[in-house]
Amino acid sequence: KNKSVKVYKAIKENGDLYASIKPKEISKIILDELKTEIGPSEIIIKKEINKIGQFDINIVLHSEVQTKISLKVEKLDKLQGK
Repeated sequence: KNKSVKVYKAIKENGDLYASIKPKEISKIILDELKTEIGPSEIIIKKEINKIGQFDINIVLHSEVQTKISLKVEKLDKLQGK
C-alpha cells in the first residue's frame, strides 16, 4: 500500500513517450522492484501513461481488496544507463 515504483523511458523532444505504458509493463515493474506478483488484469489505469511524470495506479485484487501505487516515469539518461 502506498508504494512507489520508477521506470526510465526514452522520450521525444516534447516530453511524450514513444509508446504508452500498459498494465503488462507495470506488472513487470512491480515484480522487479517490489518482488510482488500482480497480474495485468488487476491493474487499473485511470488515464493513458504517455508522458514523464507521476501517476497513481489502482490495483484491484478482489472486489473488497484494492490499493494504490505511484508510478514515476523519468527520462532515460543514456550516460547513466538508466
